[in-house]
Amino acid sequence: MLHKNLIDALTRGGLGRDGDAFTTPAGLTLTVYLRIADEALVVDRVVRVEVGAELATVTTYRKERYVVELDAVAAVRLHPEGNAAGYA
Repeated sequence: MLHKNLIDALTRGGLGRDGDAFTTPAGLTLTVYLRIADEALVVDRVVRVEVGAELATVTTYRKERYVVELDAVAAVRLHPEGNAAGYA
C-alpha cells in the first residue's frame, strides 16, 4: 500500500494519531492484512501502527510486533470490538 493511502485509511478509520503512530481507540478492533510473497498473513487485534517512509511497525494487543515494508500491507479492516468471528 502506498504511504499516503495507508495514512488515509487509518485516519478515516478513526484511529488516534501521534506523529507517525496510529492507535486503535477503545471500542474498535483493527485487523491488518499483509501480503508476503505468495502468502497472506492476517494480523488481528492491532493496537498500534507506526508508519515510516518505507516500513510499518504493527503491534498487537499481545505486544507482538511485525515490521513490514509498506507494499506488504494489502488492507486494513476496522470493526466494532467483539463483532468478529471467534471473539466473545
